[in-house]
Order: sequence, then structure tokens, then C-alpha cells
Amino acid sequence: MPVFVGAKYQRGHGLGNIFSGLFRSILLPFIKGNAPRWAGKAVKTGLNLVHDASHGVPFKQSIKKHVPKAIKEVVKDTKFQNR
Repeated sequence: MPVFVGAKYQRGHGLGNIFSGLFRSILLPFIKGNAPRWAGKAVKTGLNLVHDASHGVPFKQSIKKHVPKAIKEVVKDTKFQNR
């Protein structure tokens, strides 16, 4: 008599479903809410680096000056809650 035998291991919907739900409900709104601020700060920092390069400041020195300051400002301006 023929009997249906399923796959030995179940596949799909497990851990990936949990991670996709977390991404959709938590990470995606966080990124969408803060992306304009982050992009503006990145452009401003890039312009500062170009300005320093045009005035003969070594690139490594310019990065050490502008990037940590920009990171601190981004963290300060980031909204961690949507209220």
C-alpha cells in the first residue's frame, strides 16, 4: 500500500521567518527614519574632506579630524524611538 513519506528534515519558515519579522518591524523603520540625517552628515563630512584636500592637508590627518566628530554628531542626532 503506498504511503506518503515527507522530507526527513522540515525546511522553511523557521529562524528566517523570525529574523525577517524583526527586520520589517524594527530595523527597517529605524533605518528609514534616520537615513536622511545620516546621508546629510555623510555629505557634509565628505565636503569637509574635499575642502581639506584642496588646501593640501594630508588625507589621513583630515579623516582623523572630521570622521570621529561626524560619528559623534550622528549618534547624538539619531532617533532610537519613533515617538
